[in-house]
Amino acid sequence: MKRLEILKLSFKRQVILGLLLMAVSFICATVFKRGILYNIGWVLYGLLFLLHPVFPENVQTDKKHYHMLRAVGALIIIIGITTHFDI
Repeated sequence: MKRLEILKLSFKRQVILGLLLMAVSFICATVFKRGILYNIGWVLYGLLFLLHPVFPENVQTDKKHYHMLRAVGALIIIIGITTHFDI
């Protein structure tokens, strides 16, 4: 049971995971001089919220809020696809 609690992705853990993902993708893009790696980080971060929309525990949500958060995830993916970060 303890293992399942560790794997549960809360809002705080998901934001931290996303920030780490963005930092790693930026470092890889800088080291390898390939801006596309940073774009891939943006797309993965957007997919994280698109596939698993979570809110802070103190926020009451309904179905409308989940659709809005998924739309934000899709917007992040669009930004990652259309923007060319030239590192």
